[in-house]
Amino acid sequence: MPISFIINLSLFGLIWWLAIYLVSRNARSKIAWISAGFLASLIIYGLGERISRHLTDYSYYDLLWTWAEWSYILPIALLFHFSVICTKAERDSINKYFLFFVYFFAAIIIVTQLTTQLFISDEIGGFTPGVGYYNPRGPLFWLIGPFVSVSCLGAIRNYLIASKIQRQLGSPPHFKYSLALLSSIMYLIIGPYAVYLYYLPEYGIAVGWTPLLFLLAFIPILVAIFRYQLISDVEYIFNWKEFIYLTITIIIINLINGLAFVYFVVPHIGELAYILVGLFMLITITTHGFYDWLATFIRDLVYNAGKGFSLITDADVNDLVRNFHNPAKLETNALLKFKAVKRHADCSKLVDAAQNFTRHAIEYFKQSDFPRRTKQNLKYQILKMLMLDEAEEGQILWELGFEGYPLKIMDGENQTRKPLFKVESMSDYTAISRNAFIALKKEAIHDLGWRLSYLERVRK
Repeated sequence: MPISFIINLSLFGLIWWLAIYLVSRNARSKIAWISAGFLASLIIYGLGERISRHLTDYSYYDLLWTWAEWSYILPIALLFHFSVICTKAERDSINKYFLFFVYFFAAIIIVTQLTTQLFISDEIGGFTPGVGYYNPRGPLFWLIGPFVSVSCLGAIRNYLIASKIQRQLGSPPHFKYSLALLSSIMYLIIGPYAVYLYYLPEYGIAVGWTPLLFLLAFIPILVAIFRYQLISDVEYIFNWKEFIYLTITIIIINLINGLAFVYFVVPHIGELAYILVGLFMLITITTHGFYDWLATFIRDLVYNAGKGFSLITDADVNDLVRNFHNPAKLETNALLKFKAVKRHADCSKLVDAAQNFTRHAIEYFKQSDFPRRTKQNLKYQILKMLMLDEAEEGQILWELGFEGYPLKIMDGENQTRKPLFKVESMSDYTAISRNAFIALKKEAIHDLGWRLSYLERVRK
């Protein structure tokens, strides 16, 4: 495979991973879903264009675009919706009606495009080396131009109003709205221009340049997101340190799997390899990105069958336990997206509300037969000691009567008080190994996640 294709594939994979990260770590965040949908649509469209350049078999080209044709329509609506969320203008009556219009019109175009030839014809328009096949545009394709213009003008309006409000409030000057405004203006120009290119006699040029122009227009808003907190000022959903560590892991996994695929599979399947290697990359990143949700789903089936599924992953609960007394790190936890937490937040103090919400959830597991050594009592104590008391593992093992605590505790065993939950009769929970403690801790973490999810569902 050409080096240029591998580089493009890696770039698209990195942006796809960003989209997966936003959703997998913040599944209840509206801005995360909108951002991820926009990124995913651009990547599918751009990846489809890059792959199609290397296909000389039209059946492969047709297969590719049958699944990817919708990807240039959805971002038009998402671009406007993104501006509504980022400028906190959801209550604006104009935006409410406009949101319905852009999504309804986008749905009509997608359905029409998939079922008719009014937007893109199935005929072969031509083949250009280095560009690949391209199809003639149908009689209604010109509607894309006005649709892009209207959506971008709506986004421009929102960013201008937000900038004006910011100046009136005397807020310190930021460039986040200016950069987002610049991206919207660029899309306003590029969108209709790309439509115009497809009506030229040699419209193959549009096929090669359109994805690049769209990605170019995305750069200013990307800078606004990462440098000037365009999204974080709405919802703090991004943790640089965690993202970098997980990105390194994803790169290593895909590098190993990708090299094996390229060396052992690609030589035997011809041009189809270009499609499969892209699909392979997207699936690998997606499955690893949503591993925590899959693990939580399986534990729901094992521990809580019939009681409803968790709205927060066990990994998020672990993060909540580990950083319960660290507000700066707790700000990115998925629990802060719960409506029940937001409803009880005083003066937007979401972290305080999340801590109180969690304390209430933990108390649910407290039993009246304390200090009898039962699984339920032990799970309550594990959660309480880990989260509220910030106890070390050695302390917990000792107090709960498990083995494996540090030697310094064992050395002073005769001079200290006995464990709170020492096994004293056969009616007690008799498992005392460190592995039993680890298994019970995992179960306790999952139970807490289930309880938090239940409280969110029945919020008042």
